[in-house]
Amino acid sequence: MKAKINIKNFKKFEEYARNYCKKHDKIITLVPNKTVSQEEYKDFKCAGFCDGEEMVVATKNPRFQTVFIHEFAHLTQAVERIPMWYEYGDIWSALQKGKVSLGKWDEFVKVIAVEQDCERRSLNLIKKFNITSPEIYAQNANIYLYYYQYVFMTAFWSRRKSLYDCKELRELVPTKLLPANHFKNINMEVMKCFFNYYKK
Repeated sequence: MKAKINIKNFKKFEEYARNYCKKHDKIITLVPNKTVSQEEYKDFKCAGFCDGEEMVVATKNPRFQTVFIHEFAHLTQAVERIPMWYEYGDIWSALQKGKVSLGKWDEFVKVIAVEQDCERRSLNLIKKFNITSPEIYAQNANIYLYYYQYVFMTAFWSRRKSLYDCKELRELVPTKLLPANHFKNINMEVMKCFFNYYKK
């Protein structure tokens, strides 16, 4: 589900984000495409990414505004030098090979922890600037965090269709952001939803 965006308030936030980046010597790069990809992981196309120095966002992506907020939240993690930012798990090299062993689960847990903290920061910004529905954003964030469990199980990051368009998932996933610890155990009911959705 895509929530309505208050464009006027988003513009105020964007100005705040640019001033923040200027102050902390970080870069915002907007690319007029639907997807972007990092140099070392060209196979993984996404709506945006952040390496701690620069955030890159695809402006033609239908979720541009919320992706912008999410990637900016990652930049704040880097600026604040939070330990988990530096302990970010490496799941991408295994995914590139198409082989994810059980031993990689700890790496996925680390990634989920960083992403959950990022979503918490994003939600705070959304509330502060009144940009969009916090409930819909939180539900989408939970779906995104569960998706890492699905990727672990399938060893595949699918971009064939948006993970946010599965109605069955909406009935299972709460509209309040779940804590990082919640995702340490794989939810098989949610996994079944993902599996059926991507199988179609």
